[in-house]
Amino acid sequence: INTFLKPVAKLLSLPVNLVTVGLFGFVVNAVLFVLAAVIADAAGIAFTVGDFPPTFTAQTIVSAVLGSIVLSIVGRIVGTVVDHD
Repeated sequence: INTFLKPVAKLLSLPVNLVTVGLFGFVVNAVLFVLAAVIADAAGIAFTVGDFPPTFTAQTIVSAVLGSIVLSIVGRIVGTVVDHD
């Protein structure tokens, strides 16, 4: 999902991301988390975001946004530690 859909989603959300000074990126990542849960459920893999699937609640949204924030922090730390040379 991050390899194929994230670049497209980031490109499509670029105008909103510019207005919100990059904070809309957390929303894009949260939507991708929920999409990953849908695909995992269809493949028979036990991966849920909040209570989703099967039920979409406010806990799903909060869990997806918190997961997005954690993913961003961990990605930044790993990117700093790992040398790209």
